[in-house]
Amino acid sequence: MQTVQSVKKLDDFFLVSQPQPFKPFLSHEILLKHSETQVLSWEKFQRPGCLTLKTMPFEQKMHSFFESTITGLNRMTQMNDEVFGTSGKTEYDFETLQLFTYADITYKICTNLKDQMEAMITPNAARRIAKRIGGEFSLLPSMHLQRSEKLAKIIAGCAAELPGTDLSVTLSHCVSAYSCLGQSEREFAMDVHSELLLVIKDFLTSYWPEVQKERRKLDLLRIDYDWARRKKWKKVDEKKVAMTKQDFDRQLYLTQLLLQQCKTTREKIASGLVSMATAQLQHFKRCEEAMLRQNIEVNSESFVQ
Repeated sequence: MQTVQSVKKLDDFFLVSQPQPFKPFLSHEILLKHSETQVLSWEKFQRPGCLTLKTMPFEQKMHSFFESTITGLNRMTQMNDEVFGTSGKTEYDFETLQLFTYADITYKICTNLKDQMEAMITPNAARRIAKRIGGEFSLLPSMHLQRSEKLAKIIAGCAAELPGTDLSVTLSHCVSAYSCLGQSEREFAMDVHSELLLVIKDFLTSYWPEVQKERRKLDLLRIDYDWARRKKWKKVDEKKVAMTKQDFDRQLYLTQLLLQQCKTTREKIASGLVSMATAQLQHFKRCEEAMLRQNIEVNSESFVQ
């Protein structure tokens, strides 16, 4: 059993939760995914001057098709043999496995924080569900009225029904106070969106899909390498083994570099949580000032007759 050496020693990461396992390939997925590492990838030939499926000659299309199909069958066979223990499998070293684990942990943390932050900023569950169904991940706070602003609007309507009365004057003071509370809630939501949720959004929509793609590509190249060096063959093609090993090592290095960026994301999340705590403290201070001001106005000697 072979072990791949890590390219760079990892820093000590702080484990904060259990990882969400990376979903590996199933056998029947190999035929659908194997073309990602082929030189002639029909879907990715979009550059000017490159052959596409529509422009390449028929013979070249058929050659590419059969080559890709054979590669897919080889990968599926190798995976099945690994499951039943009839073929060797290259094992990743401890540092690489740790990178995989911390990447999964970071994804789980970002997903959980996103759900909780959205629930805090958008208490209306129906609106959150509508945004989720629509696949929306907006960086701007909801333009709907905050809860305190809604209350201020209701109180203002009640005051208008009783003009010239003491109750109307009292309600008018409440309108001003609760409007201030609603404005403070909106400012707090904007602070959270501009700090913590911005980091989470960047990770989930840009970084994580790229990590998934590179990890799957690495798994496929690892399978190609193990297939090429199988000892059950009467004659191993050393040239092919060297070529697949080179492709695998190159992809391993690139994947490790990409995974190491998760540490930066976690540092940004920690900084964002500190900023959120500061913003929340300021929000509470504004709320306290508004309610104290309301209490003074309502209970002042000039008002009480």
